[in-house]
Amino acid sequence: MHARSLGLLCLVAIAACGDTSIAACGDEPDVTGAWSLQLSPSDSDAGVTSTIPGTVTIDAQLEQGGKTDFLGLGHYVYGTLTASDAEYFSSLAIPRLLANDGGKTGAVLGCELRINIPVAMPVSDDNVDQGPLRLALIGQLTHKGVLTGVFGSRLIMSNDATATQRDFAFSGMRR
Repeated sequence: MHARSLGLLCLVAIAACGDTSIAACGDEPDVTGAWSLQLSPSDSDAGVTSTIPGTVTIDAQLEQGGKTDFLGLGHYVYGTLTASDAEYFSSLAIPRLLANDGGKTGAVLGCELRINIPVAMPVSDDNVDQGPLRLALIGQLTHKGVLTGVFGSRLIMSNDATATQRDFAFSGMRR
């Protein structure tokens, strides 16, 4: 069998496994539901970049949607995020998009959750850059009902006329 045929056969086998494939998260196979996220100032870069000024609680109502590609390696994630302090933001909706590279919507791949919400609205459903992100949230599902933030999460606060992207750390729990 040719190497190319063998590679294609492996990809088809992964896709056929559905949510039991190597791309599924065994700890949390579906993120649908209510989550509470605690955002806090990041100290990972010793003050070189801007960080959020304090701690804020985010109520997240998430819906895990269909598969992101024909291989079934990831799933779209939609929903709303509501901050306890309007200085950060009041409420953000994760755009319900299907035809972009994930830079303007939410997705879960394996145990990694990414939520990307652009500042500019409405959002076009394509791979064209929409400009800066109001929120870029990146986390790992580490245990059942537990989400831990990883480096790269950023927020442009609602009252910030300079549109400074501020780093933050976060943790989350399913409610």
